[in-house]
Amino acid sequence: DKEGAINETYPPVQVSMYAKNLKRWLKYFPLKNILIIDSQEMKQNTLDVLEKVEVFLGIRHHFSPEHFIVDEKTDLLKLKYSKNANRAFPKGLHKFKLSPQLREKLQDFYKPLNENLFEMIKKRFKWSVNKNP
Repeated sequence: DKEGAINETYPPVQVSMYAKNLKRWLKYFPLKNILIIDSQEMKQNTLDVLEKVEVFLGIRHHFSPEHFIVDEKTDLLKLKYSKNANRAFPKGLHKFKLSPQLREKLQDFYKPLNENLFEMIKKRFKWSVNKNP
């Protein structure tokens, strides 16, 4: 906001409060019934992660290397036969360049929330701090 505080009601901030959101789901489902996937792992090991999803859901294996091509721009796997299947974000959502001050403020804000998440799921993600290009 104008005073420099983080608006916790702003939807992009709320959706990134993973522990708070997971806590709501855990009222209805045990953790063993929730598969949590790290987006970095999905990008780097797409087929392995899809296999984990298939096993978790108890469905037959469908995806194999021949279903994918390497996107020349991103060097990531994408489905061969679908123009829109690999949209990670809704149309119109862009990465924003953050000032170093705002980035640090957000990191400080999310750090205890992320630690809470890691405790809840008994797993740590190797989230790195991406610098603006």
